[in-house]
Amino acid sequence: MMLQKKSSPGSHLRTSGPTKSMSISAVLSAAHSLINSVPFQNRTDYVHPTSFITIDEEGFPSARLVVSLEVAPDFSKIILSTRTNTRKVAEIKASLDRKGVTVSASGAVPENTGVPASCSWNDYRNRGGWLTIKGLASLGKQIEDGTKIEIIFRPVHLEIMSYSEKVHEDADGWSPVILSREGENQWKRGHPVPKCVRNATSGHT
Repeated sequence: MMLQKKSSPGSHLRTSGPTKSMSISAVLSAAHSLINSVPFQNRTDYVHPTSFITIDEEGFPSARLVVSLEVAPDFSKIILSTRTNTRKVAEIKASLDRKGVTVSASGAVPENTGVPASCSWNDYRNRGGWLTIKGLASLGKQIEDGTKIEIIFRPVHLEIMSYSEKVHEDADGWSPVILSREGENQWKRGHPVPKCVRNATSGHT
């Protein structure tokens, strides 16, 4: 009896080799393309919905769709907007309060101060994919006569896996490409937890 050769996990998905040689700028470009592919009123720019995740006072994650106002070309900053009386704003304020950060009368907080949060997008094209960005969220200026407020999100960790953009770390397409950055430094390969996140999460329950 002839035995059939057992295929490796995910071998049916193999379309290209790993992207270890892909430049960081190419990875960031692929991330922008993935965001722009998310359907939203026929927009072709950075204005697309993201799943924005914050942590409530009991330590549970809360997710909701938020449309971005701005995404920096190098992903150093993402600006979201929301109404001032939403739970996401309350959760960010509560987390800042636990850290002892003072929020001004306008709702803004000091530059480069924030609490852990994340943004994620799904790639609905072809075989799919996803982009998750972790970082520090803070509150910016109030807009539209004070009825809305900006959320300033500063990324420190980026993971992307997309068959359409041909971005994945392994040949089978199971592992994402991972980038990390510390403060104003450039993105680097790998996933060490940045110091700013370690400091932000210390004492968090």
